[in-house]
Amino acid sequence: MTTPPMPRLSIVIVTYNSAGQIDACLRSLVEHPPSIDHEIVVVDNASTDETVAMLDRTAGARIICNGENRNFLLAVNQAAREARGEYILLLNNDTQLMSGSLCSALNTIRSAPDIGAVGGRLGVSGT
Repeated sequence: MTTPPMPRLSIVIVTYNSAGQIDACLRSLVEHPPSIDHEIVVVDNASTDETVAMLDRTAGARIICNGENRNFLLAVNQAAREARGEYILLLNNDTQLMSGSLCSALNTIRSAPDIGAVGGRLGVSGT
């Protein structure tokens, strides 16, 4: 069995009881996919709503379901350990990507060796 090639980008999402939000987030990734090889790693922190059922219907993402809520930081570290990409994008579960945003972030982080992190513009929908 051969190991799949390492993706350039690992998109890491932590979720807890956020079926509507994570659905919109994942749809935005489908609508505005990265232009490079990528993987999506979602860690669910023991949701009790419809989040797990919705994630079960999600194709193309690696889903990790915790038996207990490990809280955000521990779940982020858990996902980062599972990530195989050269770059890691930590995406909040209520984020909806805009066209070109991932390409812009990747261009920025690649532009100089002393750039270690890139953040996106935060705003309210419609602004």
